[in-house]
Amino acid sequence: MDKNESLEVFSWIAFKESSPINGFADLSRDFIEYCKGLPLALQNSLCCALSPSRC
Repeated sequence: MDKNESLEVFSWIAFKESSPINGFADLSRDFIEYCKGLPLALQNSLCCALSPSRC
């Protein structure tokens, strides 16, 4: 998965949109880089960040 595809997947999970909302593009790219663009890592890490009790 390339960086653009990873950003789109992340955005759908985090923002329910195809791209980051205003002001969150840099943070989104940092998160994707941290997860190495892996879809499952993006989903699980974001889930844990948004709802720690579900981890």
